[in-house]
Amino acid sequence: MKYEVASDYAKLALDDIGESNIKTTKLGQMRTTEIRLKELCATFVSGKINISDFLNSTSHNIRKQSNN
Repeated sequence: MKYEVASDYAKLALDDIGESNIKTTKLGQMRTTEIRLKELCATFVSGKINISDFLNSTSHNIRKQSNN
């Protein structure tokens, strides 16, 4: 149950930064990750998220990319 709650929090965080659950091919994954990270950086620069949330989201994006 602990992992389910963590999974739900991660899904909500991805929804907050505009990431949807669309399946992509490996070729398109790099482009998707690039777009996601650029949007995350823009959100951080605009002050909508703090440094802790930024680093947490960045690590999730990198981990998501390496799992594919």
